[in-house]
Amino acid sequence: MAPLTVRYAVDPRLQAEANARGLTYWSAYVAEVLDRLGVCAQPCALGQISDPELLARTGAMVLGDVPRSAIPGRADQALRDWVRRGGVLVGFATEGLDELFGVADDGTLAQGEDPFQISGYAVLGEAPVTCACRAPIEPEQKLIILSPVRLLRLTHAEELARLFRCAPEAPGDGRLAVDSGRPAITARRFGRGFAFLFAFNLSQTLWALQQGRPVDRDYDGDGYLRVSDACVVGQNSRAVPYADALHFVLASMVARLPVPSIYPIPARHGRVPPCLLFFGGDDEAEPHNQVIASDFMASRGLPYHLNLMPRAGRFAIDSTEQARIEANGHEIALHYDFMDGFQHPCGFTRADVLHQARLFRETFGRDSACSVTHWCRWVGWADAARWMHEAGGIAENHRIHWTSPPVNPVNRVGFAFGSAFPRHYWDDAAHGNVRLDFLSLPIVAYEAGYEGDRVFPEMTREALDLAMRYHLTLNYFYHPIYIARSPACRQALDHLVERIRRLPVPPVLMGPDRLAHWWLARSQATIQGALRERRTLSLTAECGWEDGYVVRIPTGATPARSCRVDRRLAPLESGLEFGQYWAHVALPPGRHDLRLRL
Repeated sequence: MAPLTVRYAVDPRLQAEANARGLTYWSAYVAEVLDRLGVCAQPCALGQISDPELLARTGAMVLGDVPRSAIPGRADQALRDWVRRGGVLVGFATEGLDELFGVADDGTLAQGEDPFQISGYAVLGEAPVTCACRAPIEPEQKLIILSPVRLLRLTHAEELARLFRCAPEAPGDGRLAVDSGRPAITARRFGRGFAFLFAFNLSQTLWALQQGRPVDRDYDGDGYLRVSDACVVGQNSRAVPYADALHFVLASMVARLPVPSIYPIPARHGRVPPCLLFFGGDDEAEPHNQVIASDFMASRGLPYHLNLMPRAGRFAIDSTEQARIEANGHEIALHYDFMDGFQHPCGFTRADVLHQARLFRETFGRDSACSVTHWCRWVGWADAARWMHEAGGIAENHRIHWTSPPVNPVNRVGFAFGSAFPRHYWDDAAHGNVRLDFLSLPIVAYEAGYEGDRVFPEMTREALDLAMRYHLTLNYFYHPIYIARSPACRQALDHLVERIRRLPVPPVLMGPDRLAHWWLARSQATIQGALRERRTLSLTAECGWEDGYVVRIPTGATPARSCRVDRRLAPLESGLEFGQYWAHVALPPGRHDLRLRL
């Protein structure tokens, strides 16, 4: 029997030492990276990676940027024996195990004092592990690295991605980066297993890309402190999902084994949807648009989420309009206003957040779940997220797709923060680098499909096609004033609706509140006892999401033959993705035993 449990090593001592020096412990984010993969990974103490008994119960092990001095004695031999027997080892700039990874060390490419500075670039090669991981958007654009980089030389490994050095005169422009002749990502087939190594700290790169830098000044010079000031992609394209490409590479590494995971999209009527689309928009405190927009979206069978902004202590809708919107099955939430009455560029405070949250609660009788800020205002790193969570919130939906200028980047599909998927905020060193129970839901398609009076149906279609290909959770953001008053906006939405109606299996459609609740439920899901015995895989999965969930399993060069759930023959959907077959099994809510015949 071969265990398929994924583990990641943690060392509280290393984190405490870093935090005591006021430094972010970037490897803490490994937990979030694996949570997004849905593999239900389990932490283990760093000292346990030399324990043969623990390794014998492990399918894949992920190590952060562990220094050579912290690698336990005998870990090299224990890991070597385990990989030879079929284990998958993944390192994020991990030191002290170079022989096992099949590389030699030639020093380090320093990042400098700024941990949010681009330190290099990566270009994926053509290999089974990297197959289709990078979306075919601006293929000449290199992927971004944000961490110190180990300068590696291949000994027994192969190169999966090439490292490019930043041009000294323009480190933020990947077009000028120079081929280093060295690998950025390596792979070694060793016995029946694999040893993969990122030359850079993947957890730091993903954390910095997705959460950005602290908004402590007006970096983009537009006169305001906004989330666009947090963006760290430099002069590189905002249209490329950098983080998601690296996320898919890591998923493909783990998928050298038939490791089960929780699919990012919930089940729908017992089927496996191709993607999840969620819709929302800000009312800007302009009256007489909200119900019209809600009625239009409801008439098209679309969900909607209205962000309501206070002006002079009052909102633009009354209780009758609230009831009408909610009767349409739509959501309302708070649109924080930190623009009016503030001397820009400036921040805002905890008291500002709590005051407006209290006003929403007193007006509408409940807390706002997923909020936004007017003009995407932000301050600090995780500070505002911490305050919004204290105010009763669980998410924000204003990590905008593009940067300033332009101030209002309409009819664009972008990934300024690298990803379409939700993620948790993680706090700073002063607060122990803990994960907050507060999500970021990125904007991707902003007023897509039209501009002025012109309609561009290819824009909404391209976003949908991308979401379906990569099984994304993708946000279409439309302000209610445009839905209510712009024929072009309504035509763009009608083009999207018609495209959705022609799909054999439609996507899941939600508002941001419901997506946030789904993602939190997914994070609480478990997969236990995953084992492979010859051509049979068995596991127990549990998730409480009311519509059900999907377990996803890579099966290699051939599709799975059959599936039983709770001993009964169950439907099974297989498809060829990322260079191999994947089995998808839709499950009702609750705990279920699954047996897959490979």
